[in-house]
Amino acid sequence: MTTQDTDTKNASRCPVTDWSVEGNKPAGEFYRELDDLREASDAYWNTSGNGFWMLTRFEDMRDAYQNGKVFSSESIIVNDPNPQYLWIPTLIDGPDHTKYRQILNSYFSPAAVREREQINRGFAVAAIEKVLDKGRCDAAKEFSAEFAVRVFLAMTGLPQEDMSDFVGWVDAIFAQMANADDHSEQLAAAAAIRTYFIDMIAARRESPRDAKTDFVSHLLQSSFYDTPLTDDQTLNILEVLILAGLDTVRAQLSYSLFHFATHPKDRQRIIDEPDLIPSAVEESLRYYSIVNPGRKLTEDFEIAGCPMKKGDMVLLDLAQANRDPRVFSDADVFVVDRPDNKHLAFAAGAHRCLGSHLARQELAIGLEEWHKRIPHYVIDGDEPVLEHGGMRGIISLPLRWIDL
Repeated sequence: MTTQDTDTKNASRCPVTDWSVEGNKPAGEFYRELDDLREASDAYWNTSGNGFWMLTRFEDMRDAYQNGKVFSSESIIVNDPNPQYLWIPTLIDGPDHTKYRQILNSYFSPAAVREREQINRGFAVAAIEKVLDKGRCDAAKEFSAEFAVRVFLAMTGLPQEDMSDFVGWVDAIFAQMANADDHSEQLAAAAAIRTYFIDMIAARRESPRDAKTDFVSHLLQSSFYDTPLTDDQTLNILEVLILAGLDTVRAQLSYSLFHFATHPKDRQRIIDEPDLIPSAVEESLRYYSIVNPGRKLTEDFEIAGCPMKKGDMVLLDLAQANRDPRVFSDADVFVVDRPDNKHLAFAAGAHRCLGSHLARQELAIGLEEWHKRIPHYVIDGDEPVLEHGGMRGIISLPLRWIDL
């Protein structure tokens, strides 16, 4: 990573960096590099990939998320400014986005999430008990991923026996997200998911189920501006839920377990005081923020003296906002009982994460049930735990139980 003061982008001499969102690094390294960038400047032109702007600080990022008129979600991947796909409702702005969210809200409301708590808790317990007697496991794949996928399948009314397929597909998609050279497995997994849902939509068209318990049937019985959703609209929504809902929970829960495996004093606190787990979840969301979406400018705009042009992409990496010492005291420290933790881990504005209530529930349940059964554990082996770029996540998390 290098930074320099240069006028290659514009005459205002905005800092320039070649920092890449891609690659695999030891867990925590992306965060340390982002901290360094934020403290050196509040904005950059990044020459990596196709070139894009970076905002680095909490207030500028919050304002950008809330200004959807200028910072459009037409594209959210900084190196793909003109996507040939349509993720619904992720890439939709304005009143159309609101209409799509209204279709989805009933499945993700606080009340709906509360109703599923005991079912979801059962999935966490079952996943833990599968590995409990082994004394070790890859927690990212054997616990976090399995738990998240089972919750998703149950919520959408899909067969639980398809769990292993979804775990494999999601793992392939996100493992290669940071690989700029080879996306073959990623593309194959995306195609397999698409085929799965095409077949599922056809089956539900032929034999509809209860829309209150079967999400595909709910979509097929829903309307967008008084017009029934098409198969393509339904398919795009389902693909987004896979991308946005499964690996995010897997990644966030894995980072939490990584932290507690490497910080035994923090782990002992939540063992001794399990009522702190909701607070620990919020701190994990802040300290290990995993989402780094882009936005596309709809008009010329200036921040920190940097004249950004219509059509430019802007990276809004939430890890930088949520570790900003101008907003959070001891921002570089994981504080289990941090008060008034108003982080931006779920973004802000109209595109604030639809699944935030469900994610919080899954993370809390995962930590509660894990520590009831496996209170003490360490990283298994001497190899460093690696995280990938793209949408940040831990690739593999080998843990071994220990006695104290």
